[in-house]
Amino acid sequence: MRKLLFILAALCVTHISRGQAPVQHEIDGILNEWDTSSFTYDNDTKLSYAVSNDGDYLYVALKAKDKGTQMKLCRMGMSAFVDPKGKKRQSSGLSYPVPFGNPGGDPRGGSGGERPTEEMFRQRMGSSLLFYKVIGVDGYDDTKTFPVSSGSQGISVMGGWGDKNELVIEYAFPMELLGSLDKLANKEISIGFKVNGAASFTPTSTETSTGSAGGRGGGSGGRGNRGGGGSGSANVFASSPSASDQYVWAKYTIVKK
Repeated sequence: MRKLLFILAALCVTHISRGQAPVQHEIDGILNEWDTSSFTYDNDTKLSYAVSNDGDYLYVALKAKDKGTQMKLCRMGMSAFVDPKGKKRQSSGLSYPVPFGNPGGDPRGGSGGERPTEEMFRQRMGSSLLFYKVIGVDGYDDTKTFPVSSGSQGISVMGGWGDKNELVIEYAFPMELLGSLDKLANKEISIGFKVNGAASFTPTSTETSTGSAGGRGGGSGGRGNRGGGGSGSANVFASSPSASDQYVWAKYTIVKK
């Protein structure tokens, strides 16, 4: 009976495996340095994600192949959370993509009813990949938006489209924001994603802040990011099953490097 309960409990939590070989990460929205076998797929959200760390940063990579998922992320937004205590607290992290304006209408439709090209789709979705918001970082205004190139408080994020037409996002969270590496080593932490539904959508103004651009720059900073280790007013999502918020939580064990 105890064995059965243990198995059932294990099925409820995703544990992310740790890569053994050291990886040089660059937060550029390109996942070439990530081992494809390290990604975990979540069937509900249709997101794939992977986590890694070195002595300075916690790295998170995410990709979405499904066009409907890409559209929801860019039109409604998403937040990523890190809980050093291994629970499911949504107190620290960042929001990205950050949508601007009205999410109504179907951006997949072209003018005159023509089928949009992949380039047209990316152009319509691209504005949500230009800014992000910091959540729960002491001394930081979480009502402000920051350009992806600002590297606020050492946090870096960059999104784009991969070779396989996947929407990809890379994050880097400074380890010092999570705690001492000596105390975190071999400890399980939680990584969470909240994909916003229609009820959570809040249009963001274009007011931005450069903030205190410390640490590494965003993905457009190139090598500076290296580290070890439509039209219409109807809401297109209003009647779909994905209109509600969706969550993904996983466990990751910090490696001391």
